[in-house]
Amino acid sequence: MSLLANRPTMLLALMLTAAALACAAVLLARSAPAYSAEPACDADPATTDCLAVTDVSPEPNATDVPLEPAAAIATFNQLINIDHLGNIIRLINVDKGKRVDGTEQYTFGTNELAIALANFKCGTTYKVIVGGRGSRAVRTDSGLKIHEVPAGVTLTKRGVASWKFDTVPC
Repeated sequence: MSLLANRPTMLLALMLTAAALACAAVLLARSAPAYSAEPACDADPATTDCLAVTDVSPEPNATDVPLEPAAAIATFNQLINIDHLGNIIRLINVDKGKRVDGTEQYTFGTNELAIALANFKCGTTYKVIVGGRGSRAVRTDSGLKIHEVPAGVTLTKRGVASWKFDTVPC
């Protein structure tokens, strides 16, 4: 078989490969969003472009937190959906690895979400978790999840905020 007999086959294979690559490039270009960066969250209550935790109490990594009043609070820049109040803020005793039962409450006007206890235990590290999956998710009525948190507060991709603090020694 001569070398010239294989040239049309190779040329056809190259042309088909180039056409397939061009089609793939067009499909990818059409499926990509025109602007994929998320808007900056300015935490301004007048702007509803994002949901931000603007303040927390006790402060992240605080030490010598008094035993009373025993409450952990997250303040938001706008109203949140509280249909699942009872699941959206949790307090964990890190030393025991157990959830601490408390009373959740949301204050309209100040947009404060709190979990209150009778008192904290001395010499204990607590972790506050705001948000989660499913019924634990913190969202606005329009579906925005937590996008911004204060310094020292951890935020996951799923919009879960958390921080730790230590109470006064025993």
